[in-house]
Amino acid sequence: MLAGFLRAGGSGLDALRVAVAYGGAAVGLAGSRMPAPDDVHPQSVRVGAVDKSVSLSGVAA
Repeated sequence: MLAGFLRAGGSGLDALRVAVAYGGAAVGLAGSRMPAPDDVHPQSVRVGAVDKSVSLSGVAA
C-alpha cells in the first residue's frame, strides 16, 4: 500500500485511492510481487468523508 500511495504523489485522497487499489491488487497475486499497472483499478475504490463523531475506541458491537 505504501508503494501505491507514494507512486500517486504521497498525499491527498487520490493517493489514498491508488494505495488501496495497489493493496487490493497485491493480495490477489501469488507470492509477494508488486502489482503491474494493469492489475490496479483505483476507479473501483470509494473514498468517503471522515465522520469525526465516530469513535474507534472501545469494543465493537
